[in-house]
Amino acid sequence: MELPNSNWNYPTSVWFGNNRIQELPNVCRQLGMKNPLFVTDNGLANLPIVTDSINIIEKSELKTALYSNVTGNPNDEHVMQGVEVYHQGSHDGIIAFGGGSGIDVAKAIALMVGRRYLGL
Repeated sequence: MELPNSNWNYPTSVWFGNNRIQELPNVCRQLGMKNPLFVTDNGLANLPIVTDSINIIEKSELKTALYSNVTGNPNDEHVMQGVEVYHQGSHDGIIAFGGGSGIDVAKAIALMVGRRYLGL
């Protein structure tokens, strides 16, 4: 069964639906992101959905980097290491991808750096 595409905003935008990942570069541009940090957990980092998403971003001439040093029940080390990666890469936003731990760490990194956040 195919679900309709939808957007949910409370308080963060969450986009879901079939093939919505193709819209990722346009959403980044709408938010002013040119070099987002893609945050997910280490269990998802090498799956095709993540590698394909990063390829979609890079083919659109945006820059990105992957941060995936995230495990279940993340702690402050995961967050602070992500903050360091964010600053070292001169990132200008966060793309959160996956389950609870990855999204939790992405939100905490975004909070720490005070930047834009896109939850997927």
